[in-house]
Amino acid sequence: ILLRQELGAAIADGRLEVYYQPLCRVDGSVLGVEALVRWQHPTRGLLLPADFLPIAEESDLVCELTNRVLDTAIADGVRWAARAPGARVAVNISARDLADPRLTERVHAMLRQHALPPRSLTLEVTENALATTREAAARLSALRTTGVRIALDDFGTGFAPLSTLRSLPVDEIKIDRRFVRQIHNIQRDAALTGALIRLGHDLGLDVVAEGVETTQQAALLARLGCDALQGFLFGQACPIGDLPALNGAPGAPSLSRE
Repeated sequence: ILLRQELGAAIADGRLEVYYQPLCRVDGSVLGVEALVRWQHPTRGLLLPADFLPIAEESDLVCELTNRVLDTAIADGVRWAARAPGARVAVNISARDLADPRLTERVHAMLRQHALPPRSLTLEVTENALATTREAAARLSALRTTGVRIALDDFGTGFAPLSTLRSLPVDEIKIDRRFVRQIHNIQRDAALTGALIRLGHDLGLDVVAEGVETTQQAALLARLGCDALQGFLFGQACPIGDLPALNGAPGAPSLSRE
């Protein structure tokens, strides 16, 4: 209860921090960034989402938290786009956010306020969150028609049947890190990941692999046809001012598909 009260105060006072992790094409160029929230707790130090998001999701705090992250990420997205034209910023939204009938209005208002083109924003949602209600898919569809991109996060770990994927309002799938971790050591993982990539492409979707930490993983994913990669190999989450791409540092090495 105490931590929940502290979290509520931190959200209200704007004491949560938004970090960003690069999302790269297989040639090493930066495609965009994902916004990831952090909480600098006065006694516990820097807390990761796993330490406090479950608390937020048990109450309406998660909607207020999402609003804070969205507003910051969209504002930073304008700064990011000025330095890397065409780059996108991605923000995670929860099942509770999708249950809010004002979601579409909230997102549009922030985009207008900061003058960020809708195509520069990606909203990431899990299979399970998207499957909560029919209204959830309808709200994402409404956002998607205006140009906002929708990504299906942690793909392959939810309970939604694959047969429903063709009807979901999404532009890309993000293959969960559990499939990527042993991709270069376990043939079954490589085969399954390749099948997910082909499935995504057959449905006209972009495919992103999460949790890429080694050049071996990245090279194999490139050969399997993955469109983009994200993970520690390309940079850890950090404040926007510390992103290598914004500081003029060289990007990740090019990875051949051959």
